[in-house]
Amino acid sequence: MQKFRMIEIGYDEFRDACEVLPPAIMLHDGFLLGEPYSDGPCSILNRQDTVWWAYFGPGHEGAQHFKADTPLTKTEFREAIRLLRAGQGGTFAGREEADRDRRLNQNGHQQGDAT
Repeated sequence: MQKFRMIEIGYDEFRDACEVLPPAIMLHDGFLLGEPYSDGPCSILNRQDTVWWAYFGPGHEGAQHFKADTPLTKTEFREAIRLLRAGQGGTFAGREEADRDRRLNQNGHQQGDAT
């Protein structure tokens, strides 16, 4: 897999990137921005493939969020997520809990008093 650095970004930048277009891939640990960047070499498949900007993090305020410093193919992104879940990457790796704000109920609605 090609090497890349994870640049820490704020929650607002992460959320804005996620909301600009429907993601190309959306996982609990990150997503690929919904518009392809260009074509580039895939270090796993050893061929040219479409590359996308990759974002990593649980998607809730107070957590750490990152952006790859270089676009990744879908295959490279999935491998990066696999490595993160195995504990070989960022500080949020290995979490299996739902990636949502704890104030939200199972349906994604804000908890609290009804008005």
